[in-house]
Amino acid sequence: MNTSEISLRSSDLHIEPDWPIERKIRFLQDFLYEHFFDENGLMYAMWKWTADELRPFRRSDFDGYSFPSSSDGFGPEGHMNQENSSCYSAQFLWSQVERFKATGEEQALEYAAKSFRSLDHVFKLTEDAGHRGYLCKPYHGRVSTQTSPDQYIFSLVPMWNYRAIAPRETRERIDYLLPAMADWWREHNYRINFFDMEMSGCDSDPWHNPGMTALNMMAWLITRDAKYQREAHRLIGLGGMMPTYYDIERRRLLETGSVYQDWYFDGYLSDESRKDQTLIDFESRGAVAMAVWPMDFFFEHDFARAPLFKHALARYWRHMQYGLREDMFSYYTIQVDLERDTWATCNVPPTPESVAKPAYNWHFCAYYNEVCWGDSVARISIVSAIAHKYAGEYCPGAPALAKKVLTRLDDTRLKWMIDPDGKQLLPPDRWMGEVTGEMLIDACLGYWYARAKGMDI
Repeated sequence: MNTSEISLRSSDLHIEPDWPIERKIRFLQDFLYEHFFDENGLMYAMWKWTADELRPFRRSDFDGYSFPSSSDGFGPEGHMNQENSSCYSAQFLWSQVERFKATGEEQALEYAAKSFRSLDHVFKLTEDAGHRGYLCKPYHGRVSTQTSPDQYIFSLVPMWNYRAIAPRETRERIDYLLPAMADWWREHNYRINFFDMEMSGCDSDPWHNPGMTALNMMAWLITRDAKYQREAHRLIGLGGMMPTYYDIERRRLLETGSVYQDWYFDGYLSDESRKDQTLIDFESRGAVAMAVWPMDFFFEHDFARAPLFKHALARYWRHMQYGLREDMFSYYTIQVDLERDTWATCNVPPTPESVAKPAYNWHFCAYYNEVCWGDSVARISIVSAIAHKYAGEYCPGAPALAKKVLTRLDDTRLKWMIDPDGKQLLPPDRWMGEVTGEMLIDACLGYWYARAKGMDI
């Protein structure tokens, strides 16, 4: 079916807040399986979701609005529909692997196979274009020059865990892809271009390093080629004590007297006298999941670093909770006083100067506000379950936090961006509050992972 022809009723994606958690999860996974793959088997990333309709984005949906853009030439509908198709396919795949472990349901294998085919579809697109091991962002269902580390990192553990229960042909395909992915990053010196900006140092970045290490360790276990083992050992050395973003900035504060200053605007501070100690934070709390997921692999294939991994998990888990409200919404932008270990919201209206030259050519980056990011909360359930499984003594309350997130699931919490009072997203950006979010998938993953590991959620 052509994307422009797909249209459901808004009520086709609806969960009652008081449903038992398992009923919510089964509803979501059935909805995803039945509706969230295009005619070529590629899983969608985000859909438009208003009071009147539920469907993939169309170009006309952005008329009169601002949206991110780059010189790659893709349209906003391709950006929203497929930017994270690989990530979402992999996360849904992992959820169904864990579901099969927890229940033995044959349907879980059917759902997993469909998810893997979606992920593999992206690899086959790039292979047809002459690439090997390249996992792009498949805007408009085509090969693009854009990728990001999360496309790879969120795919590793799902594929590794799936290979234990996958059909022989699929396992052989995974055993080809994982080494090819490791080769791709090494050959590109862990450097990419994303949205016209160079992203380098993905081998040492605190959120990316664990995934790159795990990828090479997986490649070594599959091939027994020593180059992958050597690279894994090099990478784990670069990871050092596995710091969080805040840990790194606290070290900078200690050594230089100031955290990294890279503000778009003035006037955001709740206390001007604390400028040297205060940083602005956007997506690091959601990005921490990239460092956590490889832990599920590391503890099964330990580098004799289990005590370090445990402490790292505890710091990662705590890091995710900065900016988290009591109602289980999480602010997209916060300011963090690293010396006092406190955080506050940010509110800075747009100025003529900021509107004239915002990051990513996007009006949303021309101001700070108190909009909440659904995807950050979505990842808390799986991060909490992993933290409890492997470092429970350092993460008291992790299962309870995961359960609290899943218990509160409702239609609002399935959104990408959530405007708590209807005043945070300014008119050029209002469309952002009418988008499905990652919670559709991560709720399934967090729940089934916890169930498979014997947790009461």
